[in-house]
Amino acid sequence: MTLRALKVTSASIVFLAILFFIVLVYVGLYEVVNALDVKAYFRYASDGKFEQDVYFFREAEEAKTEIRSSLKVLLPDDATPSRIQEYFKLLLQDETLLKEKMNENNKYIEYLKNNNVTVDDAVLYMKKIINLDEIFLYPASYVGMLLFILILYFLYKWRISIFILSGILYFILVVDSFTAGIFLDAFFPVLQNIYSYSGKVTGSFYLLSYDDYLRLSKNFLPATREAALTFIILDTVVQSLKDSKKRRRSSKFLVAYLELEFTLQFLSGIKGDLIVTNLKTVDLEEIYNLCKENKSDEFAMKAKEKLDEWRKVTRNQKMTVSELYERLLNIHNYLKKSKYIRENIIR
Repeated sequence: MTLRALKVTSASIVFLAILFFIVLVYVGLYEVVNALDVKAYFRYASDGKFEQDVYFFREAEEAKTEIRSSLKVLLPDDATPSRIQEYFKLLLQDETLLKEKMNENNKYIEYLKNNNVTVDDAVLYMKKIINLDEIFLYPASYVGMLLFILILYFLYKWRISIFILSGILYFILVVDSFTAGIFLDAFFPVLQNIYSYSGKVTGSFYLLSYDDYLRLSKNFLPATREAALTFIILDTVVQSLKDSKKRRRSSKFLVAYLELEFTLQFLSGIKGDLIVTNLKTVDLEEIYNLCKENKSDEFAMKAKEKLDEWRKVTRNQKMTVSELYERLLNIHNYLKKSKYIRENIIR
C-alpha cells in the first residue's frame, strides 16, 4: 500500500470517529441546555410566550382538559415513545386528524383561548419541539467537521486539498441555493442507489430514506461548509501573522547581512595580526535564526554550521583580524548561495 493510499484509509477511519464524536456533541448540547435552563426549549417552541409546556403537560392536565387521553387514539397500539419529540411525531403523522381531535375537546379549546393561543399554535409548537433534534445536530456537525478539517490540516498537511474541496462544496451549495434546493434533490436517486449497492456488498441492506437525505443535504453539508469557512478564516489570520513575522525577520536579517558586508570590507583593509576580543558590528544572532528556520536550504544550513563553530570559538579563544575575516567570509559566501535568501531577501 502506498503512502497516499495509507493516508486516505486512515483519514476515512478518522472520519468515522468524527461521526461518533458528532453524536457525543449532539447529546452534550442537550445536557448543557438541561443544566443551564430547561425552560429555553419552551421559550423557543412557543416564540417566547411560555416558559413551560402549557399545551399538553402540567397546566393542561391541571385544567382537566384530558387532552393527552383524548389523543391516545392517534397513537399505534404498541407505541411507547420515550421522548417528547417521538410522541409529537406520532401525533403529527396525520395533522388534519390531530386538529380535528383537538377541536372536539371543548375543555381544551377553552383552555387554549384562556391562554390566548389556538390549535394552530399548539401544532406549530409540536413541530418546533420535533425540530430541536435538527437544530442541535447542526452545531454538532459543525464542531465535528471543524475538528476533522483541523486534523487533516495539522496531521495530514492537506491544506491545498482542503481549500479545493471547500471551494467545490461551496459551489455546489450556492447552485443548490439558487435552484431552491432542486439541484441537490436531483442527486437523491443516485445516492440511494449507492447506498443500496454498498448494502449488498456489506450485507447490511440499508435503504437511504428521503428524510435521511434531506438531513444530509440541508444539515450536514451546510454545517461542513461553515466549518470549512471557519478554517479558511483562521488559516488566513494565521498566515497573515506568519507573513508579518517573516517580514520583520527578513528586515532584521537584511540589516545584519549589510552589516556583515560592511564589516568584511572594513576588515579587508586592516593590516597586521591585531587581536579581536568582541564583534559588535554584526548581529549574527539574526542571521543564525533565519538560517535555522530554513532547514531545507542546503547553504543556509551550512551557514548555520559555521555560526555554530563561531559560537564555540568565541567562547574559548580570541581571534586575529585575518581569522575573523576568513570565518565571516565563509558565512557570507554560504549566504550568497542560499536559494531562499537569494530569492526572498537579497534581490
